Order: sequence, then structure tokens, then C-alpha cells
Amino acid sequence: MKKYHLFILIFCFLLNSCKSDDNSSATESNFYFITAKIDNMNWDANNFSATYSNKIVSIEAQSLNGSRIEISAQGVSSIGTYDLGNVSIGTYQDGNRDNETYTTAGTLGTGSITFNTLDSTRIEGSFSFTGENGLGNAKNITSGSFEINLTN
Repeated sequence: MKKYHLFILIFCFLLNSCKSDDNSSATESNFYFITAKIDNMNWDANNFSATYSNKIVSIEAQSLNGSRIEISAQGVSSIGTYDLGNVSIGTYQDGNRDNETYTTAGTLGTGSITFNTLDSTRIEGSFSFTGENGLGNAKNITSGSFEINLTN
């Protein structure tokens, strides 16, 4: 009986030690991110998505504290740099209870977004903008970078 238990124990040990780590390459290939600095403070998104359709790239990202960055770049047909301002818009919404919004819409702010990779499955690049809230207050969003798997 002891030999039987020993055999089962060794068999289970060998079975577990021979499993392949199938998730290692999937984890590396699914490492997507959005980061930036908001008035020189590090900002990281924990929840984000992006779409690319009809020459419009839309990026939505939210951090743990509830603050959000949204970018809608229009007329995007290839890699390169696109202005944020009147037509293409960058927006930052702080996560405090006032939910103050700072944007490049109209004449309120300026910035740019650069796409280094732009294909049917993912986008990668950088961004920066100064958004204003219409009351004369501004937020500087700098050192923005992203690599995102596109959703349709």
C-alpha cells in the first residue's frame, strides 16, 4: 500500500513539473499601456481602449483615481504627427469630485499626437497637450506614450 501511495505521489509530481508555460509569450505580447505626466506628476492608465475607423483614432484611458485622458484624432491616414486643437481633440478630466475638464477643443489649448505604428490591430506613439477649462486654468499633459491593441 505504501508503494502505491508513493507511486501516485511521484506521478503527480512528474505530471505537474512537465507542464509547459503556455502563457509566457501571450503575456509579453499583450503588454499594452498608456502613460503621461499631468503637470509633471506621473499618470498611468489602468483601463483603456482605442478604435481606428474612417480615419478617426479614438483613445479613452482612465487611471485608478478616476482621472481620464481622451484623444480623438481625425483625418489619420498613416503614421505621423497630427495636431490637437480645433478638429482633433485632447481632453483631461481630473478624478476629484469636481471632475474638472481640460481640453484642446476650439481655441482652449494645443498639442499633438504622433503615431509610430498604425495598423488594423494596434497603435503605438506619443502625445502631449495643454488643455484649458474655459476659466483660464490649464493642465499640461506631457511625455504621453501609448501602445494599444485596437478594438472594433
